[in-house]
Order: sequence, then C-alpha cells, then structure tokens
Amino acid sequence: MTALTGGGGRHRRGVMRRLVIGLTLLLFGCGDSGSPPTPPTAGSPPPAPAGSPAPVQADALYKQYCGSCHGPDGKGNGPAAAALPVKPADHTNPAVMGKISDAELFRAIKEGGQAVGKSPAMPPWGGTLKEEQIHALVAHVRSLAKPR
Repeated sequence: MTALTGGGGRHRRGVMRRLVIGLTLLLFGCGDSGSPPTPPTAGSPPPAPAGSPAPVQADALYKQYCGSCHGPDGKGNGPAAAALPVKPADHTNPAVMGKISDAELFRAIKEGGQAVGKSPAMPPWGGTLKEEQIHALVAHVRSLAKPR
C-alpha cells in the first residue's frame, strides 16, 4: 500500500510508465490482434518461403503492426514513440540497420524486442503473423535503410 500512497515513488513511476506504454500501444493499434501473443521460442528463423507476400503487402503490414512506434516510414517517430521509455529503432539508418542480421530482425518481430536484448516494449508478433509475413517484414525493413 505504501508504494501507491507514498514512500514508493520509484515503484509508482515504474507502474505508471508500464501503464502508459500499455495504453499507448493499445490506442495506436500496436497488438490489435485480439489474441495473446505466443511465448517466445528459441532458434534461428526458417528459410524464407518462395511465395513471400508482395512488397505492397509488406508495406501495409509494416504500417499496421510497426508504424505506430517506428513510424509509417520507419524513422522511429511513430505516434506511440513519445510515450516509450526507449526510442524505437530508426529503420532508415543504414549504420544502425547494418549491425542487425536478418535472423535478429526475424526473431525480434516474432518473439519481441526482449528476445534479442532490445526494449521489452516491442511486442512479439509470432502469434499474430505467419512466418512468411515476418520474412516479408524483414525484407521491407531492409528496404527502408537506404544509404544517406
């Protein structure tokens, strides 16, 4: 009780921060599948299937699932980004994206940011997206990082 009524300001701020993040993600469409995410699994990504979704579909998936935090153009400036404790990655920055493998991107999308040592605010999409959709998102994210 003291954590909520006084003397526990740090705890209260942590609870409030998680509440704000959760509400922000909910309001801006992050995690709108309606079903709980599947628990993370270990392993490297399977090879990309031959019939991956077209780039237009990957762009729509990116805007729907990633755009609220990473921004519709991938610059890390989506409407939910301001409320997050860690700024989302700028997918347009080739120096940043060049340090991240396709396997790490795949795992981050499928299992969430925490699975790859990134922000736990990034939700796992493996329970919502099919593997071929995740592969298409990896390819789309790669296409955003153009040399400056």
